[in-house]
Amino acid sequence: MKELSILPTLALILLSARLGGELCARLGLPPVFGELLAGLLLGPAGLGWLHPGEELRAAALLGVLLLMFLTGLETDPHGLRETGRGALMAALGGVLLPFISALALGLLAGLSWREGLFLGAALTATSVGLSVRTLRILDARRAGWG
Repeated sequence: MKELSILPTLALILLSARLGGELCARLGLPPVFGELLAGLLLGPAGLGWLHPGEELRAAALLGVLLLMFLTGLETDPHGLRETGRGALMAALGGVLLPFISALALGLLAGLSWREGLFLGAALTATSVGLSVRTLRILDARRAGWG
């Protein structure tokens, strides 16, 4: 039953992320902030209960892919065009800033250009997804949904 060995780990991740998200939502913060804090708390930098192994990395990759897919699925190009230059500048800043920062930090840490580019792309993808999710939550609150 090695295939099922990740289920308790996933249950702990989902439960802690949900609790962290709910706590932050009650405090008026974006739930994604609490979910990230839960990951920091449970991971090697915090309590050390979870360590990224192959199974956990595969689950995380699936999660990132689903987040990116949903972001693309729910993006309205016409709405982006209507918001004009401000949206374009925010979008470019949200992509270029994490990419260039991660690349520079990677190179300063001794990574190769190829590894630095990969790090920049990975952080850009996740930062865009998190930004879209946070903005969606804030927009729902403004509309009276949350």
